Amino acid sequence: MDELQTIQSEQDYEKALRDLKILWGAAPGTPDGERLDSLVDRIVAYEDKHFPMGTPDEESIRQFLADQNGSQVSAQTANDSYRFVLLKDRNGQYMFRLIAPSGEIMFYSSSFTSREKAMETIRTLQSLQDYQTTIDEAA
Repeated sequence: MDELQTIQSEQDYEKALRDLKILWGAAPGTPDGERLDSLVDRIVAYEDKHFPMGTPDEESIRQFLADQNGSQVSAQTANDSYRFVLLKDRNGQYMFRLIAPSGEIMFYSSSFTSREKAMETIRTLQSLQDYQTTIDEAA
């Protein structure tokens, strides 16, 4: 197991994860324990740079807590209506979901490269009056 000074590529990262499996459980204060600590620090630095998590919004926190409790989100609006929730993923893409009054997620959108495109699609869906045609391509 050669020592990497920094993790600079996806290949370095994959190797670091393999080395982590080998060193996992090493006793603190031992040479392997010191290598494990150093490796973890380098993995965390790489992940922070390449896979930033960001701070979750209030709706994401509610969804997480509801999922942890095994129930649906009950953060309902004052008029108890369907609502669209706009989200930004860790890659900077935008998506939305439609939430029923019960808190159930009705659907997720695909990703949009800009907030404006996502909002335009939401406005289009909100304005639809005649959407009675259904085409069943599953048959």
